Order: sequence, then structure tokens, then C-alpha cells
Amino acid sequence: MSEDHASSSPGSWPARIWGLALLGGGIGVAIHFILPVPSISTESYGAAAVWQAPTPTQLALATFLGVAGLALGYVVERRGEALSLGFALLAGAVTAQVVGQAGAGGMESTEVWRLVCACLAVAIAAPLFQAWRERPAGRRLPEYAAAHDHAWTNLVLWFASFAFLGIVWALAFLLGALFDLIGIDLLRKLLERQIVEFSLTGAALWAGIGLLRDRSGLLGSLRRVISTVLAVLAPVLAAGLLLFVLALPFTGLAPLWAATRSTTPILLSVMAGALILLNAVIGDSDADALPSPLLRRAAMVLAAVLLPLAGIAALSVGIRVDEHGLTPDRLWAITFVIIATAYAAAAAAALFRGLPRLAGWQDRLRGGNLVLAMLVCGSALLLSTPLIDFGAISARNQLARLARGAVPPDRFDWAALRFDFGDPGRAALRRLAATGAPAVRERAAAALKAENRYVLAQRDDRQRRIAQGEVAIATLPAGRPVPPALRDILVRESDCFAQVACVLVFEAADSVLALPLDDREFFGGPTRFQLDKTGAWRNAAAPELAPTFRTDAARLEREAKLRAAVRAGRIELRPAPSRQQLYVDGKPLGSAFETNPPAR
Repeated sequence: MSEDHASSSPGSWPARIWGLALLGGGIGVAIHFILPVPSISTESYGAAAVWQAPTPTQLALATFLGVAGLALGYVVERRGEALSLGFALLAGAVTAQVVGQAGAGGMESTEVWRLVCACLAVAIAAPLFQAWRERPAGRRLPEYAAAHDHAWTNLVLWFASFAFLGIVWALAFLLGALFDLIGIDLLRKLLERQIVEFSLTGAALWAGIGLLRDRSGLLGSLRRVISTVLAVLAPVLAAGLLLFVLALPFTGLAPLWAATRSTTPILLSVMAGALILLNAVIGDSDADALPSPLLRRAAMVLAAVLLPLAGIAALSVGIRVDEHGLTPDRLWAITFVIIATAYAAAAAAALFRGLPRLAGWQDRLRGGNLVLAMLVCGSALLLSTPLIDFGAISARNQLARLARGAVPPDRFDWAALRFDFGDPGRAALRRLAATGAPAVRERAAAALKAENRYVLAQRDDRQRRIAQGEVAIATLPAGRPVPPALRDILVRESDCFAQVACVLVFEAADSVLALPLDDREFFGGPTRFQLDKTGAWRNAAAPELAPTFRTDAARLEREAKLRAAVRAGRIELRPAPSRQQLYVDGKPLGSAFETNPPAR
């Protein structure tokens, strides 16, 4: 932070400290009464504890109060209280609308990224608003030095205020334990009550914000220390990235795709780190920039290598989209690549426009950063609203790929359409289940019925194992056809096709025992399936699934022999005392079991 800006910082304002402490405590109490969550205590654990999920309206209102209160704590000043309040209310509304749309059932990936965008928009808008409010007379846009300083100060304030909150709670617990030693448990019991938890948390957090903001010199010192420490790392990262870029012509890009599927996230993370270190070196102004020639040259290298890294990230995400189509996560990746490319292009333009002497490149980069910050803030605000629905865009793209045969139904990612694309994905599944081709209808209906991704993936894996001959299937009596409806429920609800072989014992026309066989001298136990009056098969007692692990050559050999024996029909049931025993290759397998269908 420059000395001029530090001297213009507002002085002590004790009323802000007490006002924010009261505001935080009040917000904590209000959220306690808004959210229908019982107090967490040793007395409330057990049968008496009833947990009720909050409604979308309750979640949105609680989010609005929390975010608006925090935003007000960060931006409120002696002058322009109405402007500060308006900004805080707008920040709360932006985040609350995202949480309210997600509903009480939990946030899917699409809503999570919208919430990230809403928080990003608020985080960028706060220092821009603070700098705009302090702009000189006659200037329409905020100054970069003020915006950059407020951004770093707000970041330091965020972590410092939560550290203060942790200290307050540590002291409260220690005092509670201290009085508990002499038989006074009132404080401990109070700390276990939710209304006290929320109110104390709010009062301590907001009081910490007020206390720290009243000591701007301390925050400025912390900010300078952090910037200096980060800047020292710039030469290390610059050298590493320069070597990486110079090595690419010799290694090619193929190893990037072979090494990991996370090429784009890794590159974006590296670029984010490079931008942070670059801005730590150049500071708010030329007077604030670190004087070390080594650090300045490292900053130039970082500015130069950002654009090649952005190009590789764009190519990486483009390859994934070309191979597998669009998904919400890939669209978000494209969005972040565009932002990273914009910053990389701004850095390269600022650096190379001053050739050959590179004069004034830092000032040009600061100006570009300010413009990009405003553009990113507006874009994040737009992306946090439902005006742009990545789930709907992805669903249309994936359906088009399925319709033109770019991906067959058995390789289509039904789980993503069901669980990752939000309501548009589920609506697309309902259309496919009603109007698609038979293979598409069957898989779409199964995806709609799946309660979670694991169940759907398990079903697909078992069907793949059957199709590839990894499971041997036999029936007793031999040659008995397996109805499609029975086969479907066996795939979904039995351990039969998770093992090496499966023997289906038809006890009667409406009762079947499924015997899953593995490579050992026993099987998981018979499971009975019955045909009900509606003509649907049902599982009389769902088994506990136990996956088979193939780790050694001896086990693989035993599995192969077991499959061959079942396929060859070398299976029989021999009477045992009041029970029957399964024999494979003339050897008993597992325990004897009862085959008579139970009375119904």
C-alpha cells in the first residue's frame, strides 16, 4: 500500500466496532430463528433430536442476511453510509438468489459454480466500490492503486477476522471447562445452545472486522509482508515456467494428455499463481513496486509465459469437448480459460508494446488489470443468474451427439445427464425414456430410477461384464429362458452378475433363486426373486453387495475354470438333509440351502 493512500485511510471509529458487533450478534440470532435446526448438545443427541431440512426460502433469507452483513462490515465508512448499505443489500441479494434456486435438496454442480460466480462477483465488486467511492473529483472510474490496495486489504481482513473468531471460541471453551471443574456448568451448557453459538459467532466475527478495520496500519503492514513474501517466490515460478515452455518444442504436447486428465485445471492453477506473484511484484504503482532487478525480470518472464500456457489450456479443454461433448464442468472450464487468456493477453500486450526497451509495461498492465477486473465482475454476476444455463446447453449438445450416432447408447454418460446437468438433464432423460429408440428408452428409464451415481454405474458395469463374457450364466433346470424383467432386476438388485458366475434355480414359474459364485469355495448366499400379482419381479431380500477382487494369477485361473464349468452345464443340485447342495465339476460349492419357495 502506498504511503499516500495509507495517510488518507479513515481514522479510528469506535462506533463502527460496537455497531458491527451488535449487527453480527443480531444476524446470528435471526439466522437461528430462520433455520429449523435443533441445538446440538449432548442432551439433544438421541431419539429426541429431530432434524428438519430448511426450505429454499429459509436458506435464501439466511444467506442474504449473512452476506449482506459481511459486505456492510467490509465497506461501511463514516461518509456514504447509504451507498455502503445499498452495496451490501445488493451483494446479499446476488448470493441469496443462487441459494434459493438450488432448493433444499442440496446444490448440484451447476448451482455450486453459480454460487462461486456470485461470491467472485461480490469479492471483486467490493474493492472496486471502495476505490470508486474514494476516487478524485471529476474521475468516473476508480484508481488502480486504490482498488488493488483494497483488494489485498480485504483478503487479509478476511483471514484475520476468522482467526479472531477462532480465538474467541477457544477462550469461551476454556472458560466453560474452567468453571466446569468447580461444578458450575452453566457456561458450558450455554455454549451448547444453538442461539448462543450463532449469536456469539456473529458478534465475534463482525467485532473482529470492526477492530481490524480500525487499525488500518496493522492491516497495511500485514499486506506488505504478504506481498513481499509472495514476490520472493516469483523468480522460482518464473524459472520453472520458462523451462516448461522451452521444453515443449522438444517433448511435444502429447505427454500432457497422457500424464493426466487434469491438464486444464493444473494449467489454470499455475496461471492463477503466476498472476498473483506478478501483481505482488509490480505493486500498486511504480513507487510501490519492489526495486530488486531480479524480481522485475521474473515479473517480465511471468508476463511473457502466461499466453503460451493459456493456449495449451484452451487446446486441452477443446480436445475434451471434441471427444466427449459439452458438460457443465467443461463449460465452466471454457469460461475460466477465456478469463485466463484475457489476463494473459493483457500481460503480453503490456510487455511487448514497449519493445525494445519495455518502458512503462507495468503501468499498462495495471490499467489492463483494472479493466479486466470490471469485466470479470460483470461476467461473474451474469453467470450467477439463470439467464445462462450451462446444464441446458450441455444437455442439448449431448442429445445431439447421441442422435447423430457420435456416441452409442451403451457408451453414453447417462449418469452425467441424470446427476450433473440439473433439471434440463432430467427433462431430457424423461423425453428419451418416452420417445427414444428401445435401447435408449431402457437406459434413460434406468437412469431416471437411479437414486445415486453409484447405482447407475454399478448397473452399467454389470451389463458390460455380461456382454463381454466375464460372467457365466446357467439355469436349473438347464436351458430355462431368463425373462428380460428378471434379468433386469438381477442386474440392479443382486450380487449375481458382480461375481464370476451365476446359477439361476427356477423353483417354480414365479420363484427363482439366484446363486452368485466366486472363485472361492463358497458363494455370497442365495437370493430369492418372486413374481408378484402385477407381473413384476421383486427381490424378496436384497443382498449385501460384496465386490470381487482379482489380484493374482491363481485366482484368475480358478475364475476361468468356474466359468467354463458353469457354461458347460457341469452343475447339479444334490439332496442334503432337508436341504440341497450345489455341485460344480462334481465338487460341492458353498453351503446347503433350502430351495422350496416360502409360503405366501
